[in-house]
Amino acid sequence: MSIAIKAKVTAPLAAALLVLAGCTAAQRPAAEVEQTPTSTPTPTAEQLTVESEHISVYDLSEIPGFWETETTPEDSITLTGVRAPEQLQGPVEKWTKKQVDAFAPEEDATLTTTAGICGASGTMLCYAISANGIHYRAWIADSKDGSALNSLKILSDAGISELKSRGTAEPTAVFPNPDGSLTVVADSKGYRVSGPVESLLSPKGEKIRGQMMKGEDPEPIPRPEPNCEKNPCIALTFDDGPGPYTDQLLDTLKEKNAKATFFLIGRNAANNPDLVKREADEGHEVGNHTWSHLDLSKQTQTTITNQIVATDQAIQSAGAPAPLLVRPPYGATNATVRSVIASRGQTQILWSLDTLDWKNRDVKKDIEIATEKAEPGAIVLMHDIHPETVKAVPTIIDELQLAGYDLVTVSEL
Repeated sequence: MSIAIKAKVTAPLAAALLVLAGCTAAQRPAAEVEQTPTSTPTPTAEQLTVESEHISVYDLSEIPGFWETETTPEDSITLTGVRAPEQLQGPVEKWTKKQVDAFAPEEDATLTTTAGICGASGTMLCYAISANGIHYRAWIADSKDGSALNSLKILSDAGISELKSRGTAEPTAVFPNPDGSLTVVADSKGYRVSGPVESLLSPKGEKIRGQMMKGEDPEPIPRPEPNCEKNPCIALTFDDGPGPYTDQLLDTLKEKNAKATFFLIGRNAANNPDLVKREADEGHEVGNHTWSHLDLSKQTQTTITNQIVATDQAIQSAGAPAPLLVRPPYGATNATVRSVIASRGQTQILWSLDTLDWKNRDVKKDIEIATEKAEPGAIVLMHDIHPETVKAVPTIIDELQLAGYDLVTVSEL
């Protein structure tokens, strides 16, 4: 996919998915572009072999945990920020901004970037990017120690000179392959360099090459802690539980490192104290949804108070903190309801996006509404008492995270 870049950059930029050949077996090529073969001398045991190499496209999903941010297109321009691994933001933004600043467009001309994965092993990841199909650059990141290195740094100065003496242009990207050879890009052409490549490497390059030759399956890239000041955030909220599917939902949230807010029915909380405690212990927010799901706008002040107080007590008895948030059932509220909630030092919370999961009872529709209508700062209404909703949540989380959203509690939002 190519992405047009406008001349003013406000976020880390890249697109998805152009990569160099030489990835591990965990990565599957989707297409290949042939380069014109170059002639090389017949090698001896002591010679390097420099041969033409393919430039291939790979599926980003082959790297577990890789994710990116995509902003809303404006005037046919899409800005995309690289956030995984997080340490790639800086070098990718700096390099792309340099291309944008140097871009002098003719009429109707656009600047496009393509990017993706050029190799992975264990915690090591190679990320490549180009502008208008030329000037490839690659960075090698290690999620273990948070480091990011310009790929050319794995070559020594003597190594770069040696490659140029063998007919390549100035190298712009390089990456070790699992078989020990090197993939080198020069003047937007790919080369496979085999033989005694150790003579070309810097000390850091020797270490990286050794790690790549292990051929380990890529490890999931850890997501950084949510930060709503830097990243768009969304709050997923679940009403009417705890119920028979809440455990399954909590497993999904834990697996995907996402936080949610649960607005609990008091009598359900009293009947399922272990689930209430698990919600709180795993970092989710527990809110009050009244004792028996009454329409509070039709109740007396005393009844409203009793509904909220009884639910607070059930939640606290289960081992969760006293709720700071109250969501009136059906969103039905009035001045009396708001007054009672405020008098207790709590905050009334409704929602901005209703998935209508209670009505549709359809996994596909739940996913479609929650993802296509999502926007920064949204509070999404769902219900963990419906099995269809709980089945839809894994895909909802995946798509929202891929779109760059941090999933946080309502109070964090």
